[in-house]
Amino acid sequence: MSTAQAIFRSYRAPRAVARRFRDAGADEGTGLGWLFAACILFFIAQLPGLARTSHLSEGEVPLFGLALGTFFGTMLLAPILFYAFASFSHVIARLFGGGGAMPDARLALFW
Repeated sequence: MSTAQAIFRSYRAPRAVARRFRDAGADEGTGLGWLFAACILFFIAQLPGLARTSHLSEGEVPLFGLALGTFFGTMLLAPILFYAFASFSHVIARLFGGGGAMPDARLALFW
């Protein structure tokens, strides 16, 4: 299944898509790759706003500094927060009777 098909199918049957990825051999490395790809997209999406902020500050705040801070926050801090959120959501799901494993919870959240 292509990525676009998996995305569209995730809207209708997210559990089936997650199972299909897991059965196809998706592991922790796959989930981490998805997470980093998403973080790169988040960073790129913030660049126009950072450029505007730098431009409107008339050079007081350099674009390089804004971009560097955003890059470190997006690529270093965000994955840690996503892993913490995945652990928290897994614990909450277990309290309500969920039976999945922690790697499966991370894989589903990162997808």
